[in-house]
Amino acid sequence: MKLICLSNLKTLLACIGALAGLTELHLDNCGLADVPSSIECLTALHLLWLTVLETKQQDGSACKTLACALPALRLLQRLTLYAIGKENVADIGRSLKAWPPPLLDLDALHLLNAQYHSIGLKSCWEVLGLLPKATGWDNMAILDHWLVQQRKVSACASGLHAPLGRSVAGVDAE
Repeated sequence: MKLICLSNLKTLLACIGALAGLTELHLDNCGLADVPSSIECLTALHLLWLTVLETKQQDGSACKTLACALPALRLLQRLTLYAIGKENVADIGRSLKAWPPPLLDLDALHLLNAQYHSIGLKSCWEVLGLLPKATGWDNMAILDHWLVQQRKVSACASGLHAPLGRSVAGVDAE
């Protein structure tokens, strides 16, 4: 579904969530100030393209709602967000760090500011808890890093990793 150049469109109806089979959603140059939380019901979504008009991005509520919905969008393969601010990048980054979509193409994460210049997750490296060397990484490398970290945690939690609680170099496990 494409909604393009609808500057008078102020709200997206919550019933958008009823379109559970929707695989592509383009919201480009619409007057949206927010997206409904029901966007998390679009679990079949493969592509999400959202442009927030400069005048509507001050509180960043569209990106905050989207950041909360990202964990449910497990089939997401491409995410493009235009005209977002650095604080919105931090919100999206926190969500991607905690729940990286497993199918997201590492080359298909695009975050751009109002001048359409790329804003990297690295611009928020401290807020996102990244190492200082991450300032030289692009979005693909950061997302890949988070996916690897998530796999390590999963392996450890599922017992596929060395057993927890073993004694370590002279420290007795109790």
